Amino acid sequence: MPVANKVYKSIKLWTFYCDLEESLGSMESTKKVYNDMLELRVATPQIILNYAHFLQEHKFFEDSFQIYERGVNAFKFPYSREIWISYLTQFIERFKGTKLERARDLFEQVLAEAPKKEAKAFYLMYAKLEEEYGLGKRAMDVYDRAVVGVPVDERLSVYDIYVARAMEFFGVAKVRAVFESAADATDLPSDVTKTLVTRFAEFERKLGELERARALYVHASQFSSPVKDPEFWATWHAFEVQHGNEDTFREMLRIKRAVAAAFADMHFNMTIVDAPTEPAAGATGKNNASTADDDGMDPMARLEAAQQAMPGFVRSHVEGAATTTGKANPDEIDLDGIGGGADGGGDDDAEIDLLGTSVPSTVYGDVQQHTKRDAEDEPLGALDRFKRARGGE
Repeated sequence: MPVANKVYKSIKLWTFYCDLEESLGSMESTKKVYNDMLELRVATPQIILNYAHFLQEHKFFEDSFQIYERGVNAFKFPYSREIWISYLTQFIERFKGTKLERARDLFEQVLAEAPKKEAKAFYLMYAKLEEEYGLGKRAMDVYDRAVVGVPVDERLSVYDIYVARAMEFFGVAKVRAVFESAADATDLPSDVTKTLVTRFAEFERKLGELERARALYVHASQFSSPVKDPEFWATWHAFEVQHGNEDTFREMLRIKRAVAAAFADMHFNMTIVDAPTEPAAGATGKNNASTADDDGMDPMARLEAAQQAMPGFVRSHVEGAATTTGKANPDEIDLDGIGGGADGGGDDDAEIDLLGTSVPSTVYGDVQQHTKRDAEDEPLGALDRFKRARGGE
């Protein structure tokens, strides 16, 4: 691009030109500079605001509103936010309630274009316009749209304003309707619902509707963990102490235990779901390979070794495994070899010669020693003593 074209669309030079014309030029020359900037599309939102303010200083209100219109058509949110706020503010200050329908059309236009995170200010301005110059019912409709059209984290503040205005314009019946709609809303966070329902219960308590207040506390209890939200349970406890009886107090304690169990179960399930997962197969294989290379053992062998090293661990019998407990017992009876030949694999139905099988000496060792000792101690006849003496020679 040639240098002349770059300089021709330089915002700094055009801004300096505007300041120069406003200070030393005429009204027409200044308007021409601003209009040229709009035609060349080098104007910024701040230039739009400066131009409209310049026209208002010289009492050209309709011309300034036209500049606002060109600005909101040229820029979109979030860049047009300040233009819209200035436009609506100047329009309401200028015409108040004389051009109410035109003001309503402007608010409907901005609410249709504004994203949720930018809409709160315009809803509140719209509702204030209806409160001051329009109808209270239309103001309530605007608030009813606002609690849905703003971000979730801003709805509690809108509900606070909504309840205050409903009480001011329509009284208890409208406030109840607002609280009931908040309690039935399914898209509100649990903490917001709990706060609104608790305020509703306090509102009913002040009116003397104790049963309605108690039912609201029961409804709000499902959002309140006794561990993380002791303030709610303290409030309900104080309510039952002041207005309840033994049965209602017992019911409150029963609900508290049930809610605590439900939240504990939920926490347990979330802990299982959030448990760390196993590493990827490639990483696991790499780690196992490196570990096996380090100690020469595969993962299963390392696991068995770790288990055997645990105190009190007893290894179970593994069929077919070699016996490593030490020397074999010489007195052990080979039941597999009885009647089966040398290989010990004889027929299971073959007869076993129990009478011909020798019994280990250890089985009857004590009995034999006692029998021999008794035989030595009993009195002998002459022939027996002669035989024993001959045997001793």
